[in-house]
Amino acid sequence: MRYIEVDIKVKPLEPCRDLLVYALGDEGGYESFQETSEGVKAYIAADQYDEAELRRALDENCPEYSFHAEEMP
Repeated sequence: MRYIEVDIKVKPLEPCRDLLVYALGDEGGYESFQETSEGVKAYIAADQYDEAELRRALDENCPEYSFHAEEMP
């Protein structure tokens, strides 16, 4: 199975990171998360990845953000 790693940077870090992890895990289908000093890395099956849904979750929970999605082997 192929996965997508999404490296998300958010401001302010708290509470955005916690809210985002909840939103992506609860409704977005993301399977695991790794906290970083600037945000979070989120992992999802490639066939489940939906950039529009990710942007919606970010818009609802974080005033400032950036992200980079990359397929993992």
